[in-house]
Amino acid sequence: MNRIKFVLLIFLPLIFIISFMYISITEEMNRENTVHLIPLQPPIEKRTILVIHSYDEGFAWTAGLQESITKVTQESDTHEYQIETEYLDTKQFHTEEYMDILVQELTYKYQDTPMDGIIVTDDIGFELVMELNEDVFKDIPIVAIGINKVYSEAQIEDGISIIPEVIPYIDNLEQAIALQPNAENVHLIIDSTPTGQYNKHQMLEAYKTYEDRYNFYYYDNASLDEVEVVLKNSDPDDDIILYIIFAVDSQEVRFNPTKTLSSLASISNAPIYAIYEYQFVSNVLGGYMSSTYSFALEAINALQGYWQCKKVPKILHDYDNVFNYVYDYPVFERYKLDKNNLPNDAILLNEPPDYFLENRDLVRNFLMTVLTFSFVVIYLLFIYRRQLNMDRQRKELLEMSDELLDTQKEIIYRLGSIIEQRSSATSAHVKRVAEISYLLAVRAGVGEQDAKNLKVASALHDLGKIGIPESILSKPGTLTQEEFTVVKTHTQIGYDLLKDSKRELFKMIASIALQHHERWDGRGYPNGLQGEAIDLPSRIVAIADVFDALCSKRVYKEAWDIDEVLEYLEEQKGKQFDPYLIRIFLDYRQEFIDIRYSYDEDL
Repeated sequence: MNRIKFVLLIFLPLIFIISFMYISITEEMNRENTVHLIPLQPPIEKRTILVIHSYDEGFAWTAGLQESITKVTQESDTHEYQIETEYLDTKQFHTEEYMDILVQELTYKYQDTPMDGIIVTDDIGFELVMELNEDVFKDIPIVAIGINKVYSEAQIEDGISIIPEVIPYIDNLEQAIALQPNAENVHLIIDSTPTGQYNKHQMLEAYKTYEDRYNFYYYDNASLDEVEVVLKNSDPDDDIILYIIFAVDSQEVRFNPTKTLSSLASISNAPIYAIYEYQFVSNVLGGYMSSTYSFALEAINALQGYWQCKKVPKILHDYDNVFNYVYDYPVFERYKLDKNNLPNDAILLNEPPDYFLENRDLVRNFLMTVLTFSFVVIYLLFIYRRQLNMDRQRKELLEMSDELLDTQKEIIYRLGSIIEQRSSATSAHVKRVAEISYLLAVRAGVGEQDAKNLKVASALHDLGKIGIPESILSKPGTLTQEEFTVVKTHTQIGYDLLKDSKRELFKMIASIALQHHERWDGRGYPNGLQGEAIDLPSRIVAIADVFDALCSKRVYKEAWDIDEVLEYLEEQKGKQFDPYLIRIFLDYRQEFIDIRYSYDEDL
C-alpha cells in the first residue's frame, strides 16, 4: 500500500509535465488550430467488377495490376466491390482456335451474369471484349488498361474508355542524360518478342533527334551472354543502359524478364534504368516508371464516373498520374550520382531519414518526456515484472497447445484421407464420416467436446487398412473368403498401432479402429461384442461409415439409392446397429443426407 502511495505521489506531478510536453509537441507539429467536422457519409454502394487479363497471373505486369486493382477497391469508402477475375493466358496461347474457345467460355460464363463494370488489361483482351461487347457485355461500362494499339475516339464505342500504354521514352532518356551528362552511348536492352519489337519501333522514332549526339545500341539480336559481356564492360561515365524487356534471346532461349533484369543489374558497371514499376528490383537504379496502382486508380475512377452518369473521356491522357520518377537511394549512392539533377517530384526509396536535423525540437522534447516518464515506467515494470512474465508464459503455452492440437487434427484428417484413397474410397468419405459422426453424437446427447473429439477420431476408423495389401483393397468384385479374412484383420492392426498411447484422443481412435465392425447382435468382428459392450463412439462411427459407403460408388459396386440405404438401416436396427442411434438417425435423416451431398466428389 505504501508503495502505491509513493508511486502516486511521483506519478501525479508527472502527468502535468507530460501534458505540457505533449502540448509543445502538438504545437510544433501543427501550429494552426483547425476544427475538422466529420461529414455524413453516403451509404456504401455494392458493385461487381469483372477483371479480364490478357496474360496469366505469373506475368509480373499482370500480377501487379491485379494486386493494385484489389488494393484500390479495398481502400474505397464509397463502394463495396466484388471482383471477378479471368486470366486469358494469351502470351502462351494465341491461336485462332484458342481465341474461339475463349469467346465461347466467356459467353457461357457471363452472358446472363450481371456486372457493373469491366476492367480489361492489354490489347488482346481488349480486342476480345470488343468482339463480345454487343452480345455479352452490352451496356456495361468498360475501361481498358495498357493499350498499345493507337485508337481514335471515333473507333471507340460509347461507354468504353482506354488508358493507353504510352511509354515516355524521351523523359527516361532525358533524365538519364541529366544524371550521366558525359555519356556517349545508349544501350537498349530489348528482345525480339512482339512487345520488344513494338517498343523498339517506338524508340527508333522517339530517339531520331538524339542520334547525332549518342551511339544507340539495340540488343534484340543478341544472346544473353553477349548482353552480359556488354554490361560487365560498361562504364558509368560513358554508358546509359535502359532495360525494356528481355524474355528471349537470339538463341531462342526464354527467360523470366524480371529475374533477367535483376541478374543483369547485379553485374552491370553502369546504372540500369527501367520503365515499369514491377521492374524495380534489386540493383536497378529506377527511372520514369509506370505505376500499376495509378493505372488501377484511373480505371476505378473512370468506372465511378460512368456510374455517376458523368462524361468520361474515351481516351484518358493524364499520364502524370500513372508515371513517377522513382529511384533506389543505395544504387544512386553507389554510382555517386548528383541528387540536384533529379526532378523536384522524384522519389528516392530506401533513403535513411535524418530525423534529428529535420525535427531536432521535437526530438529534444520527446527525449525529455521519455527520460522523465522512464522513472515511473521502470518502477512499475519492476513491480509487475513477475506477473507480466507469468501472463506471457501462460499465453505462449496456450498458443502452443492450440497449435499442437490443430496440427494433430490436421495430421489425423490427412492420414485418414491417404488410407481411404488406398482403397476405393476418397478423401471426401473421411470428411463425411467425420461430419455425420459428430452430428449423430450431438443428437444422441454426447457433450460438445466429446463430439468434437469423435469427429477427429472417426477420420482414422480404417487406420488398420495401412497394413492390408492394395491388391485386395482395390480389387473390383467380390473378395474370396481368404481375402476377406485378411481384410478383417485391419481392425486389430489399427488398434495395435495406438493401443499403448496415453492420449485420450488416440485411445478413442484405437477403440473405434477395433470395434467399428462389431454388430449390436454380437455377430460382428473381431471379438463378437454385443450391445452396449461396444463403445458408444464405435457404434456411432459404424452407422456413419456404412451409411456413406452405401451411398457411394466403389470399384466393386454402384451407389445405392438413398431410399434403399435408409430402408437397410431400418432393417438392421437392433441387428447390425444400435436401435436407439438408428431411431435418432432416421428422425433427423435429412440433416445427414444434406451432409452426404455437401462433399460429393466421389458420387
